[in-house]
Amino acid sequence: MYDLLIVISRWIFIAIGLCFLLLAGHAVLGERGLTEADQTAAVRRQRVLLILMHMLAFTILLLRNNAFDWSAVVTGGLSLAFLLFAMLTCGRIYRDSDPLMWNAMLFLLDIGFITLQRLSPGHAQRQLMIAAIGFGAMLVVPLALKIVPRFEKLSWFYAVIGLALLASPLLTERLFSAQTWLTVGVLTFQPSEVVKLVFVFFLASVLYEKPGGVKLLIVCGAAAAFVLVLVLQSDLGGALIFFMTFIILLYISTGNTLLVLLAAGLASVAAYASYFFFDHVQTRVDVWLNPFADVADKGYQITQSLFAITTNGLIGAGLTRGSANTIPVVMRDFIFAAICEEFGVLFALLLIGVLLLLFYRGVHIALRCKSPLYALLSVGLTGMLAFQTFIIIGGDIKLIPMTGVTLPFISYGGTSIVVCLVTVGVLQWLYSMIPLSEKARRQQAKRGDDDD
Repeated sequence: MYDLLIVISRWIFIAIGLCFLLLAGHAVLGERGLTEADQTAAVRRQRVLLILMHMLAFTILLLRNNAFDWSAVVTGGLSLAFLLFAMLTCGRIYRDSDPLMWNAMLFLLDIGFITLQRLSPGHAQRQLMIAAIGFGAMLVVPLALKIVPRFEKLSWFYAVIGLALLASPLLTERLFSAQTWLTVGVLTFQPSEVVKLVFVFFLASVLYEKPGGVKLLIVCGAAAAFVLVLVLQSDLGGALIFFMTFIILLYISTGNTLLVLLAAGLASVAAYASYFFFDHVQTRVDVWLNPFADVADKGYQITQSLFAITTNGLIGAGLTRGSANTIPVVMRDFIFAAICEEFGVLFALLLIGVLLLLFYRGVHIALRCKSPLYALLSVGLTGMLAFQTFIIIGGDIKLIPMTGVTLPFISYGGTSIVVCLVTVGVLQWLYSMIPLSEKARRQQAKRGDDDD
């Protein structure tokens, strides 16, 4: 009976993911006035699907190995309470917010809880605790931004604080081959994750006025300093995320294609030179080009990831039926491969669709912001999440060299989860700043169409 449940569940998970995205598309069409869709009803149905997915997954996990797994009961119950609390709370704290973004965020978090419970129950419980802390931090974002209403005036303060935080791990020992962790008492965290937010606030605060001449060169120099510190820490993934975020905000602010191409060219030269100056860069590129040349050692991680992704095809082996634990650092760097192995490639593609939904809603906010500052802030935060997602999934499938960043909202990682949640909080706050007249105009137009 248990085996039959696992076999059937593979199709149910795919159906839930597909229906979740179809409901999102239906709601978006209704928002644009192209259909008579009720966004509220679509959002509620998405949440029902999310709860069903959660309950099905944890039912399978608690019956694993023909025994009653009490850790799955605890994690499943607490994470369900977390999801329900978030569904009830988000719309009340952020009164004018985007429900589709909330649902996408919760869907991704829940996939993380499920996958981590499958791989390591202890890590799943810690992830849940960290998510609760991050959710609490997210809820105070509106208050924090209300206390500092002119946050753009602190632009160079962000630069100084950001660089100081970013450089602090250089004084500590290496962890996971990159000097990016800082220990304060019993707390160990990644300053680079926190600085992502600071970096976007800095860039948005200085670029929204479209600086030119010497001031623009100073801004470029400050951005280059952030990237250089990350390179010195061997955090190439973080350096790439920071650089790409800078490039997109620079282009949106100035519209100067030549300047952007120049920056990209200099970065390409630096990347090429790093292959010869840094041994770890050379190793990663060589493994990327031919991981099967040294399967037992340097290429073991990526080859195991490729085996996990491709072995069980479109519908996967079924939850609890994979062997992703053979992949080193699977809970951080290769959790996407673990999802592909057990949920299937089709579900993994739908999961990417949910990530794209989140990014689309971020761009949706940016396009409707009347303030250039808010628009740049929204694009920067959304772009940073999108680049991070591309880098980690691209590394897992051998599209690009592996750089060791986390998959937003899903991978195990304390600082990363907190920062991702706070990022969504800032985006939702920006959504609430869209002029009320615009929202009222859309609602009035919708009511007029209904009357006709």
